[in-house]
Amino acid sequence: MIVLDTDPAKAKEQLEKIEKDLNEAKTQRETAERDLQTKKDAEDAAVKAKQKSDLEAKGDYTTLKAQAEAELASLASRRVEDQIDNALLRESIKAKLKSDKYLTLVDRSAIKVENGQVVGADKAFDALKKGSPELFEVEGDTIASSERTPGHVVESKFVDDLIKKTNANRKPRIPTGWPVTV
Repeated sequence: MIVLDTDPAKAKEQLEKIEKDLNEAKTQRETAERDLQTKKDAEDAAVKAKQKSDLEAKGDYTTLKAQAEAELASLASRRVEDQIDNALLRESIKAKLKSDKYLTLVDRSAIKVENGQVVGADKAFDALKKGSPELFEVEGDTIASSERTPGHVVESKFVDDLIKKTNANRKPRIPTGWPVTV
């Protein structure tokens, strides 16, 4: 149990120290988890290499072939999943999905890869758009059409921020066609 000082300034310092300690502990834990995963991966690779060399020494190529086919099937399924993920990202940009975290809501059951082409991603997004239009941006602003009322003027912070960023990033131009005096 943590007891904070009654003085607000000291309590704030205590909270900041606690947050700092927690962040450091979190960073240390994440580093340890990455190191552990790296060690596990190295151990797994060493075990597989040892098994492979043992099988080669025995001349048992049928087991090696089965392992290679299983690994190939695993890679193929990962490739299909990657193709579907890429297609969903492209469709999310086209459909103006507000956040990538909403991609988990897309029904993937009808999305297939046929002849190297992803089929059904557009229909899945259409279904999501019908069911949850608030997840998608509306032209000109970020307020969903279900939140609008007739005659309501929407002031879009998104558009204002975009204009400010664009103007801030612009370099001053030298007018062309004007005489320049030095």
